[in-house]
Amino acid sequence: MNDTLLPPKSTPLQRALETTLHQEVAVDVPIKTLWNPDTCPEPLLPWLAWSLSVDRWDTNWSATQKRGVIKAAVELHKKNGTPSAVKRSIEALGFSAKLIEWFNSPELAPHSFRVEFEFDGNSDGVSQSLYTELVNVVVAAKSRRSNLESFGFTARSSATQTIAAATVAGTSTDIFPWSVMGPLIFSNHLHQIVEHDLYHALENLS
Repeated sequence: MNDTLLPPKSTPLQRALETTLHQEVAVDVPIKTLWNPDTCPEPLLPWLAWSLSVDRWDTNWSATQKRGVIKAAVELHKKNGTPSAVKRSIEALGFSAKLIEWFNSPELAPHSFRVEFEFDGNSDGVSQSLYTELVNVVVAAKSRRSNLESFGFTARSSATQTIAAATVAGTSTDIFPWSVMGPLIFSNHLHQIVEHDLYHALENLS
């Protein structure tokens, strides 16, 4: 089988170029790896984002955030301009949020909404750069008619409380000599200690 596409009268220069270019093209290119946001090499993520028409991109994002935005790109384009798209774009950056629209909140103006964020109490909080980035992401995903009214932030924290208890039990007996003058008396104390007191009369010394 002939491996060349050149005509029989091709020049030596043309054949040399064909050989050189064939070696370059023969390099194994893992297409499946490059088109997968989870396996694409990090330096190539901007080109993968461009090919999927990612609307918002920041080189300062972490690799996890970049991959999350790329994975959400196709779904966001299908639902762009809807509350679902706004929430999905926020989740792609690794945050949890709840949208409250004007028809569910009397204090909001018509066609406006606010976003309630929930953060882990152990996080670093919300910096000015993060706040600006969240605004840009929401504005890019919302419909043009809707107005972003405000953001709300809630920090969630948890702690573990340990309670321990112990029980002490025993018997204490006191004996007073000579003779028994009365019945045995049993007393139940706080620590479950039972005391047996035997009362005896002293001998009449008169």
